[in-house]
Amino acid sequence: MWITIVGVATAFAAIILLIRISKNFGIAILCGAIIAALFSLETLSPDKIGLAILNAIISWKTIGLAIIVTLVSIIAYSMKETGLTDKLVNNIRGAFPNGGVLAILPAIFGLMPIPGGARISAPMIEDEGKKLGVSNDKMNYLNLWFRHPWPLVFPLTPSIVLAATLSNIELNSLLLIQVPIFIVFILIGYLMLRIFVKKKTHKRGYFNLKETLLALSPILLSLVIFFTFNSGLKVETYLSMCIALLFATLLIFFISRDYKNIPGMLRKGLSLNLALSIFGIMIFRNIIVVSKSLESFSPLLQNSSFHPFLILTIVPLVLGVIIGNNLLAIGLNFILVSSILASNLYVPVVSVLYVSSFIGYLISPLHLCTIVSSEYFKTGLIELYKYLIPSALFVVFINTLIMYVILL
Repeated sequence: MWITIVGVATAFAAIILLIRISKNFGIAILCGAIIAALFSLETLSPDKIGLAILNAIISWKTIGLAIIVTLVSIIAYSMKETGLTDKLVNNIRGAFPNGGVLAILPAIFGLMPIPGGARISAPMIEDEGKKLGVSNDKMNYLNLWFRHPWPLVFPLTPSIVLAATLSNIELNSLLLIQVPIFIVFILIGYLMLRIFVKKKTHKRGYFNLKETLLALSPILLSLVIFFTFNSGLKVETYLSMCIALLFATLLIFFISRDYKNIPGMLRKGLSLNLALSIFGIMIFRNIIVVSKSLESFSPLLQNSSFHPFLILTIVPLVLGVIIGNNLLAIGLNFILVSSILASNLYVPVVSVLYVSSFIGYLISPLHLCTIVSSEYFKTGLIELYKYLIPSALFVVFINTLIMYVILL
């Protein structure tokens, strides 16, 4: 067991180091997956490791995710190339001066249920950030932070629905009790924004609602189509996303009417590095799951002398980092800590578990938004983490403190 855990730690260290050296996320994560596989030889035979890798590669989830991030990359590039990004940024700047664009746009696109959606808002805030003298690593932080407050309170977030379901509590109760930490999350981002933005821009200026809606129309269309197919017609989630993003791409081309440049936009918007990252992530995750190294922690937790609240904070946080998927991490966390939760599934307890797991996912090197945003801004994880980790851990600390006080 311990060799596998050491392997996971070594793999993460290698990923962070390789990204810092090469800025190539795809290769770095694939190398991390290979390291994790080699260390898993203690618990898995070579043929089982090979099967785990093969299953990850041919899985529809892997292929679907690769298609999704590819389409997202094409949409982001095409919106910028056709001027839709400029229209949107100019209008948002008029309504929210002094750096408001750097917060509002990631927050808007954060409501999109698209893996790696941070890639769309990244180019939109880049020009504004440069005008305001904000460095790439700071723009990367703002893009990621303001995209991710919604999983704390948004009722359509799959992970929070799963948490409420597994704990048999009312979803509305969980959403309501997390409003304070949602506000704290926003305030942290606002404080960092004010620290980063030294220059002052103009006061409220040009804003045209029709122009703004036109610029947002590909995204709005993708949302309508996604929910129509997924919720209405019960089409599989990733397939619904692929269909929605394909229609959004076609709408961008239709709005621009610049048909002769479509092949160029498709070619330049395509990012094979991102697709490669998806395969690396899924191979890594499959090896962790198949090796069952995490399951052996449950009896250790049950016999632990640590305070239950400390376990409920640290274990979900660490597992969120390792898994890099909010939904999967929530499911595994309930399995791992069930022995210490017993029947004490009070809403504050579930909130501690959920928020800690979510924050672990947020700061994970395997988090797809972190990968696509960092890849766009050409920043390493260390440059990002010097802002992201302190902010994230402060959120965990405040939420745990709030919930502990509520239970007193």
